[in-house]
Amino acid sequence: MKKTTDQKPEFTLDALSEAIRTYAREDVSYLLQKGILKEIPETDKMHYHRQLVSLQSLDIVSAIARQEDHLDPKIFLEQSASSQWKSFVGQCLTKFHKRFQYDDREVCDTLFTLSLQCGVSSMLNTLLEKGKCKDRYPEIGSCSLEMLKGLRKFSPDTIHNDDLVQFYLIAATTQEHEKKLDYLNKKGFDFFLKDSTGKTVIDYLNERITSGRYEKNRHGSLLQVEDKKMYGKLKAMKEEKEHPASSKKLSTKTLACIIASVCVVVALILIAVIPNLKKSSDSNTVTNTETSASNNTADSTEASDTSSESTDTTAYQTDSSLTVADGDKVNIDYVGYVDGTAFDGGDTKGQGTDLTIGSGTYIDNFEEQLIGAHPGDTVTVNVTFPENYGKENLNGKDATFDVTINGIYK
Repeated sequence: MKKTTDQKPEFTLDALSEAIRTYAREDVSYLLQKGILKEIPETDKMHYHRQLVSLQSLDIVSAIARQEDHLDPKIFLEQSASSQWKSFVGQCLTKFHKRFQYDDREVCDTLFTLSLQCGVSSMLNTLLEKGKCKDRYPEIGSCSLEMLKGLRKFSPDTIHNDDLVQFYLIAATTQEHEKKLDYLNKKGFDFFLKDSTGKTVIDYLNERITSGRYEKNRHGSLLQVEDKKMYGKLKAMKEEKEHPASSKKLSTKTLACIIASVCVVVALILIAVIPNLKKSSDSNTVTNTETSASNNTADSTEASDTSSESTDTTAYQTDSSLTVADGDKVNIDYVGYVDGTAFDGGDTKGQGTDLTIGSGTYIDNFEEQLIGAHPGDTVTVNVTFPENYGKENLNGKDATFDVTINGIYK
């Protein structure tokens, strides 16, 4: 027999499982308040905690944290790769960072994995500051550029040479590789450092390219092209470092060519202009008119420039350690889909648009689903258009939006 709307669930673990299965958060909260967690056998805690975390509620995680002396980060190891799940895990790692046992190697390993998977620079910073998981430092090369920039305690002197070379290799063969290499180079990382076998990142990259172990498809071909591109970039950087004089000579030669070309152009202009100077004295009226028009144009241009300056706004911040909160003004891009097909008018086309979270500007609970995301994240937002939305193809329709957080105004 089903319970009525105002009937409370039984105080049993079966009732808790049913409430979780049906996504009945109110029933779950009621049972948690009544102390149902104390009824869970020690051997079943991980199972129930993971089920509870799947509801993606900070209040529920808080209840678990209050009940336990510490949190086991394994409860967040969900197979879902959605940006919404990653955002939620990021919030939990940030809010409950004091609830983890950092003296436990397995706990730190799990936190390290979650930090990389979900882009949580704050937790990764905590692990770096505590000197944890040093043997996994090469994996940091797979981080996004923004996350890499947010790491305060990560420098060449914190990594063993062997790990440092592998870190370079991972950075050179993952997304944003070119930008990451440029950033690391400016930060003083030495790409030409040798590991204990006498190899540099260039040697390993060359072995990777010549091995021919790429998949025999378009993806494999693209990877090989990118690897060759990074190999050429590193070789050029090495050449410039070892022979800076040749680089200067090349610059001098180039400058000389430019100067010579300019001289030729100026000479040709003078040859063409001088014969016309005589004619100018016979056309004073025309010249005066042209001068007046020119002045008017200059005035117009100056006014335009002033107007342009007056519309300049403060840029949003793209630091991935920032988190979208209620009331924040963000810049986003999105693409909307109904029945798996993008619909007209549901795409910012990469132009970006500003939105204040909680303003109620967008339909349904669109804005709330962005809370907890970070710049660079893409969040899947699910909404339902009102029946009277005004467009026949959208009225009452369920829709999905892929929303990218470009930045947060601070």
